[in-house]
Amino acid sequence: MEYRDSSTGETRTWLANGARDPGGETFTMHCADCHNRPGHEFELPGEAADRAMAAGLIPATLPFAHKTAVQILKAAYASNDDAVKKIPLAFAAFTNGIMRV
Repeated sequence: MEYRDSSTGETRTWLANGARDPGGETFTMHCADCHNRPGHEFELPGEAADRAMAAGLIPATLPFAHKTAVQILKAAYASNDDAVKKIPLAFAAFTNGIMRV
């Protein structure tokens, strides 16, 4: 098992007794690999779009804003970091396209 400290980038690896090399297949563990229920709430894309619009983060007057926000949030991303980078860019591209019309 490997742990990476996201603030320092430092990693630490643990091996099972008798294991020699961490080579071979690896996979990223998810919450459900150890836990039988989530330890925190997950916001659905529609609810996140509603909350952002209610807070004024997404203009309610923008045509198809809710629908597009939900589509952007539901899209497949390679990783959480990828989503953090691409979600704002995708919505900015949408709003720039609308504003030019």
